[in-house]
Amino acid sequence: MQALVARYAGETDTIVVEELGLCRGSVRADIAVVNGLMKGFEIKSDRDTLQRLLTQATVYSRVFDTATLVAAERHVAEAMVALPAWWGIEVIGNDGSLTEVQPTRPNPRVDRTRYRLQSTWSQNHW
Repeated sequence: MQALVARYAGETDTIVVEELGLCRGSVRADIAVVNGLMKGFEIKSDRDTLQRLLTQATVYSRVFDTATLVAAERHVAEAMVALPAWWGIEVIGNDGSLTEVQPTRPNPRVDRTRYRLQSTWSQNHW
């Protein structure tokens, strides 16, 4: 997570929120970046499973302009099949570095009003 936060740390027009509740708290984004666009990052370590990923992806797809899975190498093949093609995938190295496996593309179906309001209205971060 530190590498993701550091990626956006120097941008004065950017807010980085950890554990952002989405759609009235039904799902939490591990990291959300807001800088004119809303970017969601879901993190799956080597100890995690992908059991909840489809539910998370459905909610992320309603809210975020872009979404990226940041995962251990062992999750990549399954994630590439399960996630929408516009999702990016980055692999977490043993040293915490990130390597892009699949580039992030714009979400073709983001709902810029209803779901975003449900996600952010009750957050204390704003």
